[in-house]
Amino acid sequence: MRKIKHLAASGNGAVPLAGRCGTTVAVITKYSLSSSLQSNEIIDDMKPLSLSLMSLAVAALAAGCSDTGAYEITGTVEGAKDGDKVYLMKVDDFVNDTVDVAEVEDGAFHFKGTADQPLVRYLVSGNEETPYGTVVFLEGGSIEAVLGDLSYAKGTPENDLYYDFSAAQRLLQDEFSKLLNDRAACTDEALYKELTDSCKAKYDHIAEMSRQFVSEHIGTTAGLYEFWQTMDGTMTPAQIEDIHSRIPAGVKAAELMASVESKYGLLTSTMPGKPIKDFTMRDADGTDRTFSQLVKQEKLTLVDFWASWCGPCMASVPGMLQIAKDFSGSGLQIIGVSLDTDSVAWTDAVRSHHLDWLQLSDLQGWQSTAARAYNINSIPALMLVDSTGTIVTKGLSLEATRAAIDSLLTR
Repeated sequence: MRKIKHLAASGNGAVPLAGRCGTTVAVITKYSLSSSLQSNEIIDDMKPLSLSLMSLAVAALAAGCSDTGAYEITGTVEGAKDGDKVYLMKVDDFVNDTVDVAEVEDGAFHFKGTADQPLVRYLVSGNEETPYGTVVFLEGGSIEAVLGDLSYAKGTPENDLYYDFSAAQRLLQDEFSKLLNDRAACTDEALYKELTDSCKAKYDHIAEMSRQFVSEHIGTTAGLYEFWQTMDGTMTPAQIEDIHSRIPAGVKAAELMASVESKYGLLTSTMPGKPIKDFTMRDADGTDRTFSQLVKQEKLTLVDFWASWCGPCMASVPGMLQIAKDFSGSGLQIIGVSLDTDSVAWTDAVRSHHLDWLQLSDLQGWQSTAARAYNINSIPALMLVDSTGTIVTKGLSLEATRAAIDSLLTR
């Protein structure tokens, strides 16, 4: 389940304003393929993918050449009533701020302002029944926005670039969704496998389209934004390094660039081969446990980031239980790190699902000390650590993680 952080748009315009999977109001999400896959108990080895706002690709104006200055946003909201609110929001990895508010009048809303650099913002309707939203790039000019089942912003170079990309990816997403539905209804084993393979291929196609867009347009605000969105999802360390090295000097979108550098630094410091970041957290009995001391106890430690409210996490429980059984006494320990905020829900899930390995939580949800230290933006998420405190794998599927455990413990 993807952290509700960036806004879902085109093709998936309605998003819950309950925030972070039901815990915080007015936080926004980008669409994530991985949640669709995992919630259908489908392809575990697919990484979180930004179809961000059913994301987008292609017009060739560098961010440094985009006009900044006065902008005007004129938009509509499907099903809105006069007096309904529309919010212009700044959403970063851990910060969500409303920067302006407009009221709907005669079905329309308006924002005016100035931007001294290209800015990334989100437009969100305040109707909890239909909380539509989309990303918008603030730059000089007139911007048209629609908030609805197909949310978008267009009319200026950066918005048009991202809008075109969105349209191209939406076609693939529709095909992908159909494959998922066909697979969910399939009862034939051979056809089930065939549909699974087709889903993987379509997923890979969408992910590659996003990577190509970033690679070709890293000099634009839209391309830099997509890099920020996807570097922790569908890119390998080598791809991240390559694209990061090609960001032009003197990018005008300084605010966005600061977010990119922050995430890049966090990602590169928690890649396989890097030393762990230590944290102390309480177990279910209220005892403080320090991570660096725990990993010394066995040859390998499997860290499972999860939460009781996360459907894909609960769907992965049988696989986790099987790993615990198959590698018992072989040098593997499992540590669960819960992103719950309700202690009763957390401990009830541990007990009812027989998660008998060590369980830790600071009950801070997505603000969890461990989740922030390791840049965990979707769950379930797995990480393998050796007894020296070195990260061995991170972000692999359950199946791939199991294979890594088997390989490392049978050397």
